[in-house]
Amino acid sequence: LLLLALGFEILASTPAAAQDVEESRTSAGLVWLQRHQYPDGSWGPHPCGAPHEGEPPGDVEHTALGLLAFLNAGYLHISKVALHDAVTGKNASCGQIVKGALRFLIRNLTNMGLFQDPGGSPRPESHAVATVAMVEAYGRSQSPLFKQPAEFALARLVEEDLAASSPATLAWTVLALQAAKLARLSIPSDAFDRLRPRVRDLPGDGALANAVRLAGGLALDLELGWLAADAHGLAASGPAPDPMVTFLAAHALSAFDGPDAEAPGDRWTSWCAGGLDPLLNVQARRE
Repeated sequence: LLLLALGFEILASTPAAAQDVEESRTSAGLVWLQRHQYPDGSWGPHPCGAPHEGEPPGDVEHTALGLLAFLNAGYLHISKVALHDAVTGKNASCGQIVKGALRFLIRNLTNMGLFQDPGGSPRPESHAVATVAMVEAYGRSQSPLFKQPAEFALARLVEEDLAASSPATLAWTVLALQAAKLARLSIPSDAFDRLRPRVRDLPGDGALANAVRLAGGLALDLELGWLAADAHGLAASGPAPDPMVTFLAAHALSAFDGPDAEAPGDRWTSWCAGGLDPLLNVQARRE
């Protein structure tokens, strides 16, 4: 799901000669998501089979990631485009798919402003991912239906200081605030200032630390020169086995020196050279 969520970001910065192949792959991924969405609008960790007995089929985090894949592809809750699934022979409206996922998330937003799985407890990373998806849904559609849930979840993300729970949650928190700023949502005045030292001082030399510092640093307007070492480390190591790291690396390197960056460079192209084929091979094995 993470790889599908970043699919169109990779496509946007892929050389034209390869775009038809990448677009076909990403579209196939969306059809796969359409096929495995549960009737309640969710996605879960058991997409190719039934969940364990007594277990709810979908959860907040997987649903948010599936929703981000459709939003990044340009589909909103009002989209009329239909996807055809050659395996089942059925057509499904992208708008209905997005609407179902949004309804699931809103149903599982507690009166405390925290997303939590049905029958479960709130988890910081899941809440942060779902907040990004809800904020993106509002920012892209400007629908008042999603403004209050987005602001409610965002406020709890900041007030509860969930970013302190893990590096991944820190990264998702920064992305949520960045999306909220672009969507012109209400943001606590000191939110960005509180996160800057955490991102800048995050310890570690591994791919996750590099990706979080680079993605977070770009969103928080840290000095590009200070971020160059993390960009170099990611480009040299290529995609990581962890999909979360791959998602953050693709997001960050594209913004750092991809074709649309202020100063395009070779780190993005170097990462792609070692990154796209493995991602496509994973999809080919699991379709």
